[in-house]
Amino acid sequence: MKKILTLLIILGVHTLAFAHCRDTVPSPSVFHAQSLGIRADGSDQTNIINKLLENNSLSGIIFDNPGAGPIKIEGKLNARGKVLLFYPGTFLTGHGTLMQAHIDGLNYHQKILDTTVMLVGCVTASKMFSVMWYGAKGDGSSDDQPYLQKTSDMMIANTGMTRMLYLPQGSYKINRPWILHNWVGSRYGQWNLNIIGEEEIQSANNSSNPRILPSFNDAPAIIVQFANGGYIKGLSIEGLFTTQMQQTAFYLSNFNSISKSRNTQYSPNAGICIDAFSSKPPPDGGYPGLDSYYRGPQVRSGTTDFHIYQCRVQGFTVDIMNSPNGYTQQGEDCTIEHCDLNFANVAVAYGNTQSDHSALIDTRCWYYVFTVVDNVTYGSTGVGATISRIVGMNIAGVVKRLFNIAIAEKNLSVRDIYAENLYEIGGLGSVHSQISADNWHINFAYLNIRPQFHATFHDVNFTSSTFKYYDDKYDKRCWFNNCFGTRFVNCYFDQPPLIVNPFAQSNTPDFVNCISFDPTTAHVCAIGYHNSAYSLSTAVSVPLLYGHFTIQDYSGLNSNDMSTNNNQTVPFSTVTYEYNSASFNRYVRSIARTHLDPDADKRTANFSSSMTTQARVGDYCLDSATGFVLGRISAINGRNISITEIPDNIKPGNYVIDLVYYLTISRPFIGDIKEGSNQVTNFVPVLNAPYVTIGDRIEHPAFPLGTYIISIDAKQRTVDLSSPAQMTANRQSFANGNPHVQILSLKSPAVVGASYIFGLLGGTNWIEQANPLSKAKTTSTLWYFNKGGSLTDKTYFPNVADYNIRPEIRNNNGVIQYYDSYQDKWIDMNAK
Repeated sequence: MKKILTLLIILGVHTLAFAHCRDTVPSPSVFHAQSLGIRADGSDQTNIINKLLENNSLSGIIFDNPGAGPIKIEGKLNARGKVLLFYPGTFLTGHGTLMQAHIDGLNYHQKILDTTVMLVGCVTASKMFSVMWYGAKGDGSSDDQPYLQKTSDMMIANTGMTRMLYLPQGSYKINRPWILHNWVGSRYGQWNLNIIGEEEIQSANNSSNPRILPSFNDAPAIIVQFANGGYIKGLSIEGLFTTQMQQTAFYLSNFNSISKSRNTQYSPNAGICIDAFSSKPPPDGGYPGLDSYYRGPQVRSGTTDFHIYQCRVQGFTVDIMNSPNGYTQQGEDCTIEHCDLNFANVAVAYGNTQSDHSALIDTRCWYYVFTVVDNVTYGSTGVGATISRIVGMNIAGVVKRLFNIAIAEKNLSVRDIYAENLYEIGGLGSVHSQISADNWHINFAYLNIRPQFHATFHDVNFTSSTFKYYDDKYDKRCWFNNCFGTRFVNCYFDQPPLIVNPFAQSNTPDFVNCISFDPTTAHVCAIGYHNSAYSLSTAVSVPLLYGHFTIQDYSGLNSNDMSTNNNQTVPFSTVTYEYNSASFNRYVRSIARTHLDPDADKRTANFSSSMTTQARVGDYCLDSATGFVLGRISAINGRNISITEIPDNIKPGNYVIDLVYYLTISRPFIGDIKEGSNQVTNFVPVLNAPYVTIGDRIEHPAFPLGTYIISIDAKQRTVDLSSPAQMTANRQSFANGNPHVQILSLKSPAVVGASYIFGLLGGTNWIEQANPLSKAKTTSTLWYFNKGGSLTDKTYFPNVADYNIRPEIRNNNGVIQYYDSYQDKWIDMNAK
């Protein structure tokens, strides 16, 4: 009676200890090993235990001798579905096979089995099987790979075993990869398993998760081969790569040299690698020392529905790699969620074109990541590997670029991206598909140096996104490359972006209802597109208009304007600023031919120019040969121009330098000019305030492109410009931009040469409506003021619809010429 009571008390304590994780518990017919004659003296106990387990009245055995040590079995031990409960200090050893047992330990930190013991048809009474039950120490110095490997191999082979493989807190050093796989005779078979750490990650700096510490850098720490379901959750997997490199030095480092870890196309060093192997080693030879795992029939199928949750992975060439082997085409339905990824060439890489419905969700990268997501560099990706969703990113610290992504024939959604101190977005493009990019907030790093491009886009649709610099000064532009088929809708910028492709302007993106906003000066720029409207107010603001944009002013001319201008009343007017793809920016060609020698640290340079009256501080300089940004003008002193923020691709050398600026468009005004003078007299604003402001560009055939206002004297009715006029004329219409003005409801017909005829530099549809005396019926008519100041309609653009014309017009010794970018030369405007 006393023994039974003792057993009940022990079982009661054990039951309470495992109440949170037990599926079944021992019954009162479980007896102590010591009382049953089971010894831990090094002799084989197989026969003794088998005979005991043959007793139908025995439900199980408690191995509870404290510190008793190993109990040896060398044969087949058939537990017949009975419970074997191990207390700390007692475990099975030998080369025997344990069959049909319900095995359990008093806690998850003890050892209950040697790796030499084989389990067949066993289960655990607990919800989880601990790697420490097979002897893993987690002390950071012992090699725990054999114990991790044995645990996963056993659980995969015993399909009735719990699917929860548990790692208690600790540091698990491994000297070889932990390979999760199921070899079935002559091929890889599918399997599923859930690997979970004792404490899930709570923050990016959490150090309490179980740590996997590989001692090598030429293979993955964990390989998931041909899984069908399952996950890894709550681990910290830490490779050998770490650095304290300065921010700028890291941004300028070479992708292939930032770490010494293996970085090859088909077998990169990785934290977690899905489907590392195919039937034979890939062209780069495959992972060193793992040749025997490249085996089986050559099949395209691979892992499906495997997930990685709340893990911290850092210190690898690729933190998480999907399908690098060059042949497997699957890795689909795989999710990486709430993971902290750092110290890597690439945080997440995809290597095949069939990883459909894969998702990257709520990713954090804060320390030394060269590229966050890459689907081009590794494996066999064709145009680009498949990714379906990227949702939620928190990027900070030192991260060079977000993406190196190319998608073909399958759409991609990228949304909820927050990045601060980012060097560049990188490449994001698609072919025969679309990328939707929603709710981005990008803060570019403000350093002395800039990237060659802040991004390269192709067929990307941005909505409700912000692109700005981290210093919050709102005075700098970012520049995007290509932008074919790209659209920005309801987006915000520090300054309007520069599209760096001056010789392929058909790639210029669409901007719809976008704004560039500087709260420090209340300077608002509206960036619009087809059929957009922006109503001018009396506030001091300057709208910037891209694409086809309409401004309506219902107030018309004031009484002073009416009396001054022959009482021609205009109840309301519509000003259409219509830019073709060539005119998003203005280019002043060849302001200098010079040698640039950028300061390597400050990223500054100086050069001399005879065209400084056409340049302003804040304008950007481009390399005329390539279109690459050379830097931003920081100072102009006489003929000397200083530039700063020189991009990383610009080296010392000889350059032909072009000037580029964007247009801030304000309302037109009227005045008189005199050849050789930079002053406009008899200034009359055409529409109500706000008027033009100092710094606004003016475009008129009498002035070189780039000319801007340097002072305004409203009392004296004068406006001083940066360049002198090249002709004398009165009642001229001035506008900084290229407006086509349609004036409606005139009391008396407008007269050719009247001050209300605008659109001097391009476009024609409005001419018939604004000037009913005109007989022009073709859209190729161009109106301009000639050297004598009179307006003529006898000039034609040849095939204007087929030409990519920048509205750059000059007066060349009395002959008005336009610049044809295709022919790269100036052409007389009266040429038929």
